Amino acid sequence: MAKVMNPPGASCGGGADVNTQLNCICDTDAAGNAVAGTCEPVGWESSQGGGYGGSYCTKSTSGAAGMAGTAWVQKCYTRNSQGNLYSIWGSKGMPYTVGGQPAQKGLTTMSGADSQWDEYLNNSQPGSLSRFMQKNRIMPWYTNTFGTKKGAIPQEDFEEIVDSDEESDEPIGFLGKLKSLFSAEGEEEDEEKLQIPNKTTVALGSLAAGLAAYLIVKQVR
Repeated sequence: MAKVMNPPGASCGGGADVNTQLNCICDTDAAGNAVAGTCEPVGWESSQGGGYGGSYCTKSTSGAAGMAGTAWVQKCYTRNSQGNLYSIWGSKGMPYTVGGQPAQKGLTTMSGADSQWDEYLNNSQPGSLSRFMQKNRIMPWYTNTFGTKKGAIPQEDFEEIVDSDEESDEPIGFLGKLKSLFSAEGEEEDEEKLQIPNKTTVALGSLAAGLAAYLIVKQVR
């Protein structure tokens, strides 16, 4: 079954006039008519439109099958060199990545689309909070972060670090702490070596003392 835009029998709602009616992408039967229950409303369109290299994205409930807690997903389509529509990510919705999927960049929400659709994608859909944090959250410069942005070091903090570095011969920051840690461990090991005799030394000392005692006893006899 081919995917077709607005085949006979398709209706996806939208606005009250022809300019705000939503386009549909549907499976079609042998006669070219829309198959009932397969139509998905086109809510977003790329700047190139749905032509070759552009994309249409639909509100797809079938694409969310098996995804716990997810009501629907964006399912994106583009056209091949023959002009036929095909789903970019097979039967599932478009996955999100840190850099963003090319098909989801530069999308324009269609005028007939429900405003709650974008609200759901941005604030309610599972994973939306993580995507928001990745794009917008800025952590302090000194924190160890993963998946979020890190702010620049303030000028006063930078000057304080420079001043501290000039006043001390020891390195500062993480490397300085690391060096201090290993230096302390080395000193502790040296002290232990001085305080605890080597086992071999103790054995040889005992043997020598025993031999001397034997010789003294022998001479006395």
